[in-house]
Amino acid sequence: MNPANELKKLREKGFFHLIVSNYSVQLIVFAAHLLIAKIMTPYYVGVIKTIETYVNIGIVLGSGGMIFAILKIVPDERYRQHMKEVFHYALRYIILFSLLIFVIAEIWGFARLISMDEYLNDWFCRYALIIVPAVILQFFIRYYQALHEFKRISLLVFYSKLLSIIIILSMTWFFYLKGYIFSSVITTTLIVLFLSYDLQLRLSALIHPGIPDRLKQHLKHLSTHAFTAQIVDQIKLQGGYLMTNYLITDRVLFGQYSFALIIVQGLNIFTSSVQQFIIPKLASKVTDPVAYRKTLRKFENWFGFIAALAVMILIIFLPWFLGLIFGSKYDSAMPLLRWLLIGWFINALAALKGAVFLTLGKMKYIALISGLIILFVFPVAYYLISHFGVKGTAWTFVLQSLVSTLLLLIFTKYILNRYAQS
Repeated sequence: MNPANELKKLREKGFFHLIVSNYSVQLIVFAAHLLIAKIMTPYYVGVIKTIETYVNIGIVLGSGGMIFAILKIVPDERYRQHMKEVFHYALRYIILFSLLIFVIAEIWGFARLISMDEYLNDWFCRYALIIVPAVILQFFIRYYQALHEFKRISLLVFYSKLLSIIIILSMTWFFYLKGYIFSSVITTTLIVLFLSYDLQLRLSALIHPGIPDRLKQHLKHLSTHAFTAQIVDQIKLQGGYLMTNYLITDRVLFGQYSFALIIVQGLNIFTSSVQQFIIPKLASKVTDPVAYRKTLRKFENWFGFIAALAVMILIIFLPWFLGLIFGSKYDSAMPLLRWLLIGWFINALAALKGAVFLTLGKMKYIALISGLIILFVFPVAYYLISHFGVKGTAWTFVLQSLVSTLLLLIFTKYILNRYAQS
């Protein structure tokens, strides 16, 4: 394998355009978090992180699993003639489902179930307005990617988000939390309107043959299984943090952990970019087991090498660099940050395995894996957090990463062997 040729092929397919666009999409939240962390106390960092954790759960669940169904259906050549009607059918489904999730979120906030802190609950109810436009935005981006329009969506998102970054950071600087929340909602809505116009232009020339009932049923079937898996997966992913939110009474120390988690989650931008790129590629090769395994192996080798290099550099230099920016304000977060970096690398070892479950229609195993993690890790997590505080939360992150990676490796090997035999 010639590295130069491989990099050239990846560039031509739009991989690096996709990386750039994803960084631009996530940069708003990440940059705003760093700005708020700079000008506010750790308490407010914890408030913002808690609000966004709950809202992000709503955004993930807001599509009802339809986004995953689209990633599976649209690249399939058998359904190319129906992709216009599939788009409109999926969009209607997502709008209705995201509205339902929004209403549930508002009820949850007004009932003071997010936190005993009334300030936090009030701002959660305001920020929840972003759920519907954010879900639609994710759908539009994934639809472009399912059509292999990586370069086009990368450019569209990059320039629209570049303007959003300026607006949101300016509003955050002058109006703090209020400016960040309302500018985020408004700019996300405007980007959705812009992409909607572009997609309609691209789809308007296509024939509209209607959508067969069997295809509707297939979409519903895939989305239902994906949604079930998403519920369990969100409990697995966010359960440790939400458990910490309820168990840790020292909100300043909780804010220190939140800061460390924000930094580490920035690395997930790269992970999600690779996942989004590889899913359509694997979906187009499901009829060829040899090509399927070769594609998966190639991406895993590259991702594993880059992740290992990045973590070694970050563990050594990142605490020093953050100290230059924030001074001593977040010194208590640095030991937690190193543990979280170790956990992220362990997760990275099997991060791309998730694409196998989606492209081979085996999402039920994701739910099973998440259920096993909840069953075996969460009791230990409760003990660690209740007895060791935020240190226990960091240790829980590493433990969960180990168990998750092991289960993903076992189940992926089983699925790929069955796939090759069939």
